[in-house]
Amino acid sequence: MDRPPKILIERATKTFLDGAVVAFSQLTLAVRPNEVLCIVGPSGCGKTTLLRCIDGLIPLTEGRILIDGQEVHSPPEQVAMVFQHFGLFPWKTVYENVAYGLRLRGASRAELAAVRDYIRLVGLEGTEQRYPYQLSGGMQQRVGLARALAVRPAILLMDEPFASVDAQTRELLQEELLRIWERERQTMVFITHSIDEAILLGDRVVVLTARPGRVKEILEIPFPRPRRPDEVRLLPAFAELRNHIWEQLKQQAA
Repeated sequence: MDRPPKILIERATKTFLDGAVVAFSQLTLAVRPNEVLCIVGPSGCGKTTLLRCIDGLIPLTEGRILIDGQEVHSPPEQVAMVFQHFGLFPWKTVYENVAYGLRLRGASRAELAAVRDYIRLVGLEGTEQRYPYQLSGGMQQRVGLARALAVRPAILLMDEPFASVDAQTRELLQEELLRIWERERQTMVFITHSIDEAILLGDRVVVLTARPGRVKEILEIPFPRPRRPDEVRLLPAFAELRNHIWEQLKQQAA
């Protein structure tokens, strides 16, 4: 028997400016437990807005979002979000940035001991006392990821987290995220403009229409885990999926 969805989005609509701008409309989507669901779509179709609604940061205009069967009205404790632009505190060290979420929750000294483990997990051991300005863009993004992981979320929301780094660093971070997910196994919703990234990381890829965003297609990704990106990119099915998704997105831009 299928397990109930971890996240259920039902007939969700979000408007701004008294309805003059419709970010997404009548959007229905179920996210399975422990899956990586990647979402692609044209700019302005409401991808980031949808993540913020899942995280309870802004309310829906219509419809509802449920996590573990409970409707979201405020930020759920079991959800963490990684932003595109790092969101680090420049006056805090790497250690204090990663520990921030735990301290907000009143973590004990024993719970704070996990901070170093997550710094090590993202490959930043030895940088604990550095400040963000002393780190590269890729290293800063790793700090943001470690901060999200340290609170042990059941759900990880990723808002184009690798978009601000160079191409080589982006590929390294994709490999790192695949490795981390194999250990942590959170449910993940990953927003990206990169078709390649969506296919490499996702169990399924959701293609949204142009604004107002609606689900155009949901594609199952057939590649088993654990995945090696360099091997997956060489598979004929990878090229076929990439071309198919690109055609769907081009139709939205026409």
